[in-house]
Amino acid sequence: MSVISCKQLSHRFFQAGKENVILEDINFDVNAGESCAIIGKSGSGKTTLLNLLGLLDTPSQGRIHLCGQNTQELYKNDSNLSLFRNKNIGFIFQFHHLLYEFTVLENVLMPFMIQNLRPKEFSHKKEWGIHLLEKMGMIDKINSSVLHLSGGEQQRVAVARALVHKPLIVLADEPTGNLDTELAMTVFKEILDITHSYNGSAVIVTHDPELARQTTTTYHLSQHQLLRL
Repeated sequence: MSVISCKQLSHRFFQAGKENVILEDINFDVNAGESCAIIGKSGSGKTTLLNLLGLLDTPSQGRIHLCGQNTQELYKNDSNLSLFRNKNIGFIFQFHHLLYEFTVLENVLMPFMIQNLRPKEFSHKKEWGIHLLEKMGMIDKINSSVLHLSGGEQQRVAVARALVHKPLIVLADEPTGNLDTELAMTVFKEILDITHSYNGSAVIVTHDPELARQTTTTYHLSQHQLLRL
């Protein structure tokens, strides 16, 4: 079953009366439990594609189906759009966007802290959050302020936060860019293993061919086109 399906997807914008084409006639699918890497030069449109898949932007043409839902219908209602995104999509951005007034664990559990969950349910979610931080090598920092973390540590916290609600779709934009080579490989593998453990799917933008080879499929984005390698 396709969790992500793009058909004839295009994105362009006009600036100073000139049309700028970013993506043109993109077609690809990602099934449940699969992962795909997208590689390409800086400025080729990789982040734009992730923003379209994450419902942060709208395509100029074509259609996107996520979890069997035609996303064109979601754009008709902001509330439904937000609910769908919060439930089904986990974002890992190049910049971690953590909340500095909270601890590491509180940042990871933030998606649940704002839901007013029952104590028993929250306790279960907390256990999962702690497990993720252990996977990220951050178990000894769970009560630390994120202000006291290095950039690489903050990025690992952001990874745990993105996965804590077990999203069916994980979208990651250079998620290991702040990490050294060895740690990057470890965290990248954990992202894939954790996502696959609950049959989720991942689309990961990376500049590293070695990391890309860990995914189910790899695509190259060049000259507005997405080509499977």
